[in-house]
Amino acid sequence: MAGPDTGVAVVTALVDLAAIDGTARRTTDEYLALAGPVLGTRHRLVAHVSPELTDGVARRRAELAPGAPTEIVACPWEELPAAPLAPAAARAFAGGRRAPTASNRAKDTPAYLALGWSKAGLLARSAAGPAADAERLWWVDLGIGHVARPHPSRTLDDLLADAAPGIRADVLWETTAEEVADPVAYYRTNPFSRIAGGLLGVARPDLDELAGWVDAEVARCVGSGWPTVEELSLIHI
Repeated sequence: MAGPDTGVAVVTALVDLAAIDGTARRTTDEYLALAGPVLGTRHRLVAHVSPELTDGVARRRAELAPGAPTEIVACPWEELPAAPLAPAAARAFAGGRRAPTASNRAKDTPAYLALGWSKAGLLARSAAGPAADAERLWWVDLGIGHVARPHPSRTLDDLLADAAPGIRADVLWETTAEEVADPVAYYRTNPFSRIAGGLLGVARPDLDELAGWVDAEVARCVGSGWPTVEELSLIHI
């Protein structure tokens, strides 16, 4: 049985992108099978989920963390914060403008990019609603257990409970102001992601700043004509 509310909110999402863009992807059942570290969290969980998947996510959550504070929010893809930007990405791709970091045609679809661009917005939306009393919020990709090695001695829950101030992210490669001054050059030629977007933490007082940074940089990315994954747009953290 899970314990009381810890003051930490874990925010995640599950959207059936294969049904939206028709590409071959991991199935939603596969995602739910991989979701143990996230859906099993003892912290408050806020999951933004395609309406047809809410029951399945709720059942899996109840199996993994019975009694833990949980909010399953029905969220159609078109209601994601960055969904309105998907047509611009589609136009860029149709015009042959695919950045190296969006070169996987099966994975890096306009719908996928919009989901990634929505992470900070979903953190803010959660803080304004079901996680209104959380002191710290973490975005955690539902399938993070598939791509990230576990800590040798601490659980994910323990790491998320650390009361670190400010904004926290896994920086893979430092980025200088000079590199990003020209957004067209930065997004058109950059060969790799700068930040691992699967884990992003923010203390409540810094949430508006984070969301503002991300929204502004995503707009700059889309405006450059070379739309790509959010892991390049989180450069100001």
